[in-house]
Amino acid sequence: MEKKQALNKVGYALHWWHPIFKKHTFSQKVKDLMKTLQYKDPVVVQSMLIFKKPKIGEIVRPHQDSTFLYSEPPTCIGLWFPLEDATLENGCLWYVPGSHKGDPVYQRFVRNEGEGPRLVMEGKLPEFSDEEYVPVPAKKVIVF
Repeated sequence: MEKKQALNKVGYALHWWHPIFKKHTFSQKVKDLMKTLQYKDPVVVQSMLIFKKPKIGEIVRPHQDSTFLYSEPPTCIGLWFPLEDATLENGCLWYVPGSHKGDPVYQRFVRNEGEGPRLVMEGKLPEFSDEEYVPVPAKKVIVF
């Protein structure tokens, strides 16, 4: 296998250091989206490239991004910008309509004050049948 195929993630803060990512991250389109979602003074705290190559790495299990972007009160949101077309053939995002309603964060990492790992998972994601999932193909939005 080529090393390039095995690459999983690149950097954090691409939104600040890479001119193309900076242009898209701070674009008027993103500002308008955040305003529509009622964010008054949004701050970008993280950005990264995640590579999802076939037959590389682990299966991405169903999850909520809020599991990893948790805050009290809920103030964090994750935005995904596809760098190539995400299709049914190459593994686009799938979701369960309405699963974000109600108590929106089913599970999250919490600090472990005892022995063992520093963070432990609290809560449980509900079980959904395969038939409930809907694919979300998406066109790339950032062009290099």
